[in-house]
Amino acid sequence: MRTVISLRVGMDDLELKHEAMPTVAANELVELLLSQERLLHSDEQPFTKEEILDAFAQYAETHPKGNRPTDPDGEQIISHVRRFLNIDSEKHEPLLLGPDPTVRLKYNALRHAISILAQIPEDAEGEISDVTRVLEDKQEGIFGLMFQRENQFRFRLRYHTPEALKSSTERVVAATASRPANELNPAIKASATTAIAGVRDALEVTFDEVLMKTPAGEIAQRGEVHTVGSRSGLAWYVAFRSPQYVLLWLSLILMLIDLALETFAPQIELINLHFTTWLGGTLERLTTAAFTAYFFAVLLDYMKLRARFSGATSAFIDWETG
Repeated sequence: MRTVISLRVGMDDLELKHEAMPTVAANELVELLLSQERLLHSDEQPFTKEEILDAFAQYAETHPKGNRPTDPDGEQIISHVRRFLNIDSEKHEPLLLGPDPTVRLKYNALRHAISILAQIPEDAEGEISDVTRVLEDKQEGIFGLMFQRENQFRFRLRYHTPEALKSSTERVVAATASRPANELNPAIKASATTAIAGVRDALEVTFDEVLMKTPAGEIAQRGEVHTVGSRSGLAWYVAFRSPQYVLLWLSLILMLIDLALETFAPQIELINLHFTTWLGGTLERLTTAAFTAYFFAVLLDYMKLRARFSGATSAFIDWETG
């Protein structure tokens, strides 16, 4: 499985150093945000852009379109990575590559990078040259690639478990979400940036629809990104997201039916049973049960998301089947 995250950074929000290029400043800012969430190697990248493109170009020469394996654990990609890294051992388990963690990192990063590039559809192959960095979510053990064209960034992550992939995707979204200048500028001033001096009022980031795709390229799920600027905003967000809003609408509908019954319905008796009164009482109990379920659903969702709420701003993804 793989996910695709696309976003645009508001260039007018950035304060530049000297005569720096805005695109370079945007790149520095996004990389800084990812590094803070430990999604990017801030010291030394396992590969440069040129090395990634060179490795994939060599792979594409021996594996033409239509016959290009994309499994990072498959022998075709593993053997190519070993040749590119000059690893002689026939065994491909990362733990058998030696004690050097740098070698293991390069091995894992490159095989996932080639897999991701090989899965890019033909109508988007022009994007391959926009690759800039390798991402690694150490928390989930997931690798990805970052692409940039002007102020547009795209992240492609891949993993075999959808739930872990969702978690990593949400971490990338939360790390790169819009946020006020007072949350960003201290980190910018403390970092060794060469192009960005700070953010004026607030960083505005616009997300496109997040896509989760199968290995065959079919859309499995779609995600809508919601940016939340405060804990009260988080409470408002969870109060009206699915499935809470279903319970809320159910409660309101039951309450309206009960009100209409009391106001307009005549008293009906069936075999010594005051049917109208019984129906009204039943509706009241159902309404109370629905409101109670809604309240606890909001509370549990809020407690779960609050643990992932970092700083003054965060972002969350609402997923639905594609």
